[in-house]
Amino acid sequence: MTSIARAYAAAGLLVAAAAPCLALAAGGLQASGIHDQETEPALRAHVRPRIGQAPAVVIIEVLVEPASENRFLDFVVDSGDYYRSSRVQLTGAAAPRVSVVEFRAVPAGAYDVLISMSGEAGQVRGRLHERFVVTCSAGRCQ
Repeated sequence: MTSIARAYAAAGLLVAAAAPCLALAAGGLQASGIHDQETEPALRAHVRPRIGQAPAVVIIEVLVEPASENRFLDFVVDSGDYYRSSRVQLTGAAAPRVSVVEFRAVPAGAYDVLISMSGEAGQVRGRLHERFVVTCSAGRCQ
């Protein structure tokens, strides 16, 4: 089984358990990237940490290919029990190539990160799906 398949399986088990405090089993999640590009490679993302301890600070860096049509980057972090979002405005081809968003005090859970880039009329120009897991540190989760 590849490390990506192990990570998907382990994340699925963590979500299915619906336990408020998550723990890594021996030989569990691997820190390899889970990355699903749904459109042209106009976006690349890096999520840190892939596996962290609650309350986590999660940093998402996105590299955007410059284009005059680029207007917004939308970030969503969702576990089913916890949801946060952020929007970064882009100024077309003159926008910085790297955008960084930080989410603080993220509780334990298995998370989906959805990143989308849109144009002026709201059309989606690029979309990414990433994943990360936040576990409980000793005495920090109820």
